[in-house]
Amino acid sequence: MEDDFEWCPGSLLHVMNAIQLAETRNQDKSWLALRTSIGLNGIVVRCEELSTLIAVGELKRDSTPLDSLYGGLWSNAEELLGREYLIYRHNLFSHIGQISAKGGEHGVNPGTGALYTTTPQCFDLIRYVGLFLGEYFQDECLQHPFTPCHKM
Repeated sequence: MEDDFEWCPGSLLHVMNAIQLAETRNQDKSWLALRTSIGLNGIVVRCEELSTLIAVGELKRDSTPLDSLYGGLWSNAEELLGREYLIYRHNLFSHIGQISAKGGEHGVNPGTGALYTTTPQCFDLIRYVGLFLGEYFQDECLQHPFTPCHKM
């Protein structure tokens, strides 16, 4: 877990439910990873994928942030590997840092004094400008727990 994120209230149950739904949805165990937040935080990876994930990270760790590296790879997982990268509907972790490497930020509007954030808050849909196209929750799936929702 990254050091500038906190679990949203009750989100552990959501993670467990999302894993169970992913397993039920994909009886053939074809999902590769499951995103439940932004950044490298909140990504559930199948145990059998860990050695590949570590090897890729070791090779590329100096060239790009790992969340960008993995997100870019996973966004094409279905085309490249026949496996799904699932995006859970709700953001389950709160980013409490002031600035994100992905460009999001928290702060106070100097004109109004109102607090603002450009990162999704607890239980917002996972949509964020720092994510790859295949990494955020899609509008056509609003009635479903995951993007992609074509198998639902």
